[in-house]
Amino acid sequence: MNEEIVGYMKMRKEDGSFFESSIRAKIQVGDTTELGIDIPCDPANRHYQEYLEWVAEGNTIEEAE
Repeated sequence: MNEEIVGYMKMRKEDGSFFESSIRAKIQVGDTTELGIDIPCDPANRHYQEYLEWVAEGNTIEEAE
């Protein structure tokens, strides 16, 4: 099945604050959107570089539910 990253989401700690060290990708799987991989906020990480490009295009990360 083909999976495509369709957005990103902040990850929430149990105390309600947000993790500063990683984000989560949202992927499209068939007709549904699911949580994908955890991405460390590390400029050397290729997934994080893709996230930064996505933000530079004018996109906004979602808050965790």
